[in-house]
Amino acid sequence: MSTINTRFIGGETSRRSIFGGQRNRERTIGLLIVGPIGVAITIWFQLIGAAVTAVLVGLVYLATHKHASRAGSMFSRRLTTRRFNDKAKRGMNTFVPVSRRPAGLDERFAQATKRDRDTVALEWNQYRDWPDGLVGLQWLQDEPGEAGIAWHRPPGEQPYFSVVFPVLGQVRGLESDMTVNQLMSRFQGFLAAAGNREARQTSAQFLTRILPADSAEHEAWVADNLDHEVLRDASDETAEAFRQLQISYKEVITRMDASYRQRHFVVGRWPEDAKFRAAAMRRGDGAVGWKVLLNNEVQAMYRRLAVAGLRPQAPLTARKTAAVFRHMQMPSWPIDQAGDITDPMDCFLAEESLWDHTVVSDMNPLGQPEQWWHRTGVIRADAVETGPRTPLWLVPLLTGMPAKIIRTISIDFETIPAQHARAAARQDLTSDMADLTSQQRAGQLVGDDLKVAQRAVQSRVHDLEPGSGHHGGQWLMHISISAPSKRELVEAVELIQEAASECGITDIDWLDGWGQAAHAACFPAARGMAPYQLTRGQKILERMAGTGRSDSLR
Repeated sequence: MSTINTRFIGGETSRRSIFGGQRNRERTIGLLIVGPIGVAITIWFQLIGAAVTAVLVGLVYLATHKHASRAGSMFSRRLTTRRFNDKAKRGMNTFVPVSRRPAGLDERFAQATKRDRDTVALEWNQYRDWPDGLVGLQWLQDEPGEAGIAWHRPPGEQPYFSVVFPVLGQVRGLESDMTVNQLMSRFQGFLAAAGNREARQTSAQFLTRILPADSAEHEAWVADNLDHEVLRDASDETAEAFRQLQISYKEVITRMDASYRQRHFVVGRWPEDAKFRAAAMRRGDGAVGWKVLLNNEVQAMYRRLAVAGLRPQAPLTARKTAAVFRHMQMPSWPIDQAGDITDPMDCFLAEESLWDHTVVSDMNPLGQPEQWWHRTGVIRADAVETGPRTPLWLVPLLTGMPAKIIRTISIDFETIPAQHARAAARQDLTSDMADLTSQQRAGQLVGDDLKVAQRAVQSRVHDLEPGSGHHGGQWLMHISISAPSKRELVEAVELIQEAASECGITDIDWLDGWGQAAHAACFPAARGMAPYQLTRGQKILERMAGTGRSDSLR
């Protein structure tokens, strides 16, 4: 009897610090600041200085302690609150597309007195090119009928390109366990291909949009095909049969209206690094070479998705991608309605970012004002219970909800080449074994956190053995909920948390204070996770390897 294969996911998300244990960047910075100060005041004031140093170290540990509630440390919560309040004071928590800026606002701002300038600046700051989370989005290729290639240049980050592929998914109805296992292996091959040294597409976003079924097309079909002329001279039996036919179609449409439909997307992400620019230069000058290279990459990714059994469709054009962006902000806009979009940059709607949710207030497809409420949370690897899981472990979040909840589940995944992941895993295992030995020699009880971390890293080392064909990876999951009212949003959040617990997810970290920047993590833009950062030694080795000769074939 065949059974579905299982895999272990979850566990740790951070590396080890120079002080031992899990890496805490805030604590490391704090201790590096307090250390020299403590040495100086201890030398100067001796016993009093040592006492003050001990107090400062204790304050650093308290301020940077991360509670199990995933709400972050006291220091990080304070930074988030301060950032949110600062944006609100400058009027940056409200977004209105810059195309709607009143004609006289620039002149009013230029002529405003010093007393009135702050008030005018609040209004002026609301009108911007991009909402938070999508700053720096441009289009390298936006021609009709061509794959929409988005060019992302977020401030302070490496530029990259993205293309959206609609997919039908692997599983079609009821499948045997053997089929599911085969599909899982093919998907693993898709992820592993990004670990190739020559691979340019090293990360991807897997996105599922769950929304109520749209019965409009079926209603239109019934209206066009029911022939009411038969009732003119019809007998009673014919009239009764016609009435029963209407009732039958109404029942079908009513049942369908209570169901859901899912739309699946895979977003490819290509970093604009030195290797990419060198390869593009061999294919043409400037943007011409970029387009040729990226179109080749799009075709290659389409083939890999097909081999993985995801049944990809033609990549979305820029306008169709913009239609998805608009739908994510206001679900009453159909996800496929792109005919009215003339400029793919003109797809953003007016919104206001509050502390724990975002409110979109704009016109619906009927030209009437409408509001939608959104809240977004993140699920990290350490919030997933460690244990064997099948490929169907997220089913409770995808189906079977007791109420109509419009939601988006987005998983960002980056493949880390085996040589880099293997070195990091061995380094972490060495650190954990040293910490374990130190605690045992001191006669202390070994902490549960250290035991769990050590088991997780041992599993990583085993999986990454040479010849296994496995690569490392990092992933991050976001879930966004949309509702037409605040009350419905509150109820939906509770139901989603219940479904998450059925999936073995211990906690959803709601991104309070991040506003639209959090909501954008569930847009098909591959912006939900920071890229993997090489160590200094790895960066030096990569630079020494170079990008190849300019006249090489690849």
